[in-house]
Amino acid sequence: MPELPDVVAYIAALEPRVVGRRLAAVRLASPFLLRTFDPPIREVEGRRVVGLRRLGKRLVFDLENNLHIVLHLMISGRLHWRASAAKLAGKMALAAFDFENGTLVLTEASSRKRASLHLVRGEAALSDFERGGLEVLGADLESFRRALMRENHTVKRALTDPRLFSGIGNAYSDEILHRARLSPAKWTSRLTEEEIDRLYRATRDTLEEWTGRFVAEAAKAFPEKVTAFRDGMAVHGRYGKPCPDCGSPVQRIVYAENESNYCATCQTGGKLLADRALSQLLKGDWPKTLDELEERKGSAMGSGTAGAPLTLPTPPARGGRGDGLGPPLPAREDGAESSLRLVLPAGEGRGEGGPRPVERARELRKRTTNAEALLWRSLRSRRFGRLKFRRQHPVGGYVLDFYCDEARLAIELDGEQHAMEKQSAVDEARTEELAKRGIRVLRFWNNDILQNIDGVLMRISEAVAPPSS
Repeated sequence: MPELPDVVAYIAALEPRVVGRRLAAVRLASPFLLRTFDPPIREVEGRRVVGLRRLGKRLVFDLENNLHIVLHLMISGRLHWRASAAKLAGKMALAAFDFENGTLVLTEASSRKRASLHLVRGEAALSDFERGGLEVLGADLESFRRALMRENHTVKRALTDPRLFSGIGNAYSDEILHRARLSPAKWTSRLTEEEIDRLYRATRDTLEEWTGRFVAEAAKAFPEKVTAFRDGMAVHGRYGKPCPDCGSPVQRIVYAENESNYCATCQTGGKLLADRALSQLLKGDWPKTLDELEERKGSAMGSGTAGAPLTLPTPPARGGRGDGLGPPLPAREDGAESSLRLVLPAGEGRGEGGPRPVERARELRKRTTNAEALLWRSLRSRRFGRLKFRRQHPVGGYVLDFYCDEARLAIELDGEQHAMEKQSAVDEARTEELAKRGIRVLRFWNNDILQNIDGVLMRISEAVAPPSS
């Protein structure tokens, strides 16, 4: 979901384009986007935009006659600046705002349409959208402390609660907590004064740094690649990759449709935080520390089994590729056999060594995984932006999970064994070889597909989006 730095960047890009100009028309491709009926949307036609502002994660267009358009992009909504009277093409396009100098197009790369547009009259009506959260960049330490201690939550939840803090979501809360060297699971009531001060400064520094960067980029071109996964982020979206400060692998906690990324060395004193699903399922097999996790991996490698981050694979779909499980981990110290098994590395158990690519592709289509099946529902039959995607498509000596020739784009879904250094090197070589053929590669973890399909589709839409005019 676009957060404070992203929304501010949108405002910086839109101000020179729309402030002082008349809104000629609003074209709606989806009737579900507009959530109000009075005043009617046609009242904005011919009204001049007199200002732009942010309300939390919402974007507000102030118009003449005391009218206000309130736009909430939610998770997958994005804005694009196009030539005048641009067409609303494809299922992702929700609305177009026509100005004399161009058209602002709203898209949403999700099957669940959550973005919303409200038209209200008067300043008082805008108060309905105020959640009451503190604007940290304009607050002092004491105001920050009061908001933080108002309720007893984990510090991660407190930062992302719009009633406590405005504009902070999942992505930047991860970065803030890493900079503050605090565990996302620590309770606010247990924070020391020194930790509160550290968190306050980390919050301000993180938001100021990323906002400044995005505003500078918006001055050069309209922000088309708004995403929660940014180059230069320390931990967010970097599960399994080395922490830029200490080199330890970034960890994660998966919950509902979200995940929290953190560095165990920098933030939790080496302790692995319990995953609500896996830790309860694995019980005694769940590693308590980062050292224990690395020891388990090393034991698995030494015994001849493929190393992988400790996880349980998702059960296969009907007609799947078998259970996808490798040998059990070495016995525990108490002599009991571990209930945890390792995911087989890519290619093992799938007959990928012998058959030719075409035959291999046919076989893989018969053994579709849950993650592949879920993504294919959104890509098949030109459902995604009217683009033609193929699954298990042979290119050269490779079989690509999904491929779109029109966009020259390959999409690869990886199990967690791809986080291992050896397999990562193989993946990089494969990506380089495909790049020589003019093919870009997007890689996603299987868990990303299963737990955040909206975010994945948003990333794909960014990759295939035409350049702004």
